[in-house]
This record gives sequence, structure tokens and C-alpha cells, in this order.
Amino acid sequence: MNYPDFLKQLNAGLIRSTIPDRATLIVAFSGGPDSSALLAGLSVLSEKKCFNLIACHVNHQIRVDSSEADELASQKIADSLGVKFLAISVNVPKISIEQKISIETAARTLRYEVLSQLSEQYDAYGVVTGHTKDDQAETVLLHAGRGAGLKGLVGMKYRSTLTFPKSDTKLTILRPLLDISRPTIISYCKQKNIKPVIDTSNNDRQYTRNKIRLDALPALEAATPGAKNALARLAENVSDDLEVVNWVVERELQEAAYSDEKILTLKN
Repeated sequence: MNYPDFLKQLNAGLIRSTIPDRATLIVAFSGGPDSSALLAGLSVLSEKKCFNLIACHVNHQIRVDSSEADELASQKIADSLGVKFLAISVNVPKISIEQKISIETAARTLRYEVLSQLSEQYDAYGVVTGHTKDDQAETVLLHAGRGAGLKGLVGMKYRSTLTFPKSDTKLTILRPLLDISRPTIISYCKQKNIKPVIDTSNNDRQYTRNKIRLDALPALEAATPGAKNALARLAENVSDDLEVVNWVVERELQEAAYSDEKILTLKN
């Protein structure tokens, strides 16, 4: 099968995320450009890979004037692709106030709790998200601005595990779009005649990540062309370096000490 560039890149991302054929996948589906391109691409690749795709739209009830319309638009996209669609509502503003946490934190926490429950319900291989190379650059810049160490500069990985302490459950998160830029995403949506949902809250500068995306990153890109790609490469380079550091530390610890049950004894 001769795939266009986007699908070739997506397929490479699936391999790096170690997603096997015939896997049941919960797709985090906002209806925006990234998740729409992801869902459309997965539905095409599924003709060969035989995925069982389930698109999950979490209605955060943040934008009262458009949340329901966004949900309906998202369902329309999923239906056009022949993908099973589930919509679940969570009251993010309420939880934000009750737990005294930011809207961003409340939304992320509730969203992943929902996705975790669905993953368990459908015995899914994992949850696939539409995080792109642009998102990776934003994440690295945000962490760097907060003085992160090596672990923070790694950014997002193609495959990671999220642990929920209260329930002691774990969720596998898969990010096959991490090496794909947003312009490529937009182009693929146009090729597929998909009209993505436009989340106006992404332009609200009260949220830190929006400030990074709308102001800091464009300024850096203007001053240093290619900065987005460089930040994404930095994440990969640091990840490789951190693996080496961890390997060396583990080896040295094994050589310097031995473990007797739960007691660590240093060698002379």
C-alpha cells in the first residue's frame, strides 16, 4: 500500500510506540486538528493493521457556549470515519474550585481518569493521544523555563505509563505523532476533507501553555529559525543521555553494593 507522507510518519510513530496489529486502542479525541488527523490516519492504517478503534471525547464543560456543539462535531467526524464514538462529560470548573487546583490540572486529571476507566473497560492496549512535534517543543520550553533537570527536558515519550496512586492502576499512553509537525497535520485534515473543531480556549493567555505556544515559541522561532525542531531534537538527545546515565548508575550501584533482602550492604 502506497501511503502519503503523513501516514508513513504515523506508521513509523506506531512502531516507535510499539503498538501491535489488532490492538484495541482508545483514541483521545477532542475533534481538533491533531486528534482528527490521528483518528483519520489510524482508520486508514487499520485496513492493514486491523485495529479496534474507539474514539473518546471528553466534554470538560469549560466552555458552556460551545462544549455541546464541539461534542456533536466530533461525533460527526468519527462517524464519517466509521469509528466507534463515546462522549463523556466531566465538570472541570466544579472540581477545580472544590480541590483548589487550576483548570488545566483539573481537566488533565479528570480526562485521564476517564480514559483509564475506558481502557480497563474495553481491555485496551492503551490510550493514543495526538501530541505532535509542536507540543513536544512547547513542553520542553515550558519545563526549561521552570528549571527542569534532565528528566524534565526529556519531554514526552512515544510510550509512557501513568500511575493513579488512589486506585493503584496504570494507564499506557501512546503518542505516535511526536515526530509530526502541525502544518503536516493540518494538510492531512484538508486532504481528508475534515473540518476540525476549533477550541477557542487555546487562544486564552491565562493558561501558561497557551502563552508558550502563542508568544514564547514564535518569538524564539523568529530569533532562531528551526527552534521548534531543535527543541524536539533536544528532548530525544536528553532521553538518550539519561538512559546512559541510568545504566551507568545502576551498574556502579551493583558493583559497589549487594542486597540482602531489603538491606543494602556496601562492599569494603
